[in-house]
Amino acid sequence: MSLPLGISKQLDAPGNRVWRLITDTRIWQHWGPSVRAVDCDDRFIHAGSSGRIHTPIGIWVTFAVETFDPWRYWAGE
Repeated sequence: MSLPLGISKQLDAPGNRVWRLITDTRIWQHWGPSVRAVDCDDRFIHAGSSGRIHTPIGIWVTFAVETFDPWRYWAGE
């Protein structure tokens, strides 16, 4: 069972810079307080990307990108 999770934040930055920030798995731990490490074969996520995130409480949580609309949004479980 998975619970839906939505996160949003308003940033004063160019869209292309923000998009790169939220799709580059190598830098998620630098801006995401719930991310200590990322294990994903894809540096930049896309539809079909999957992997796992190491959380501050020491557990690994899997993720899979199901919906990907370039430069607009992505979603998954």
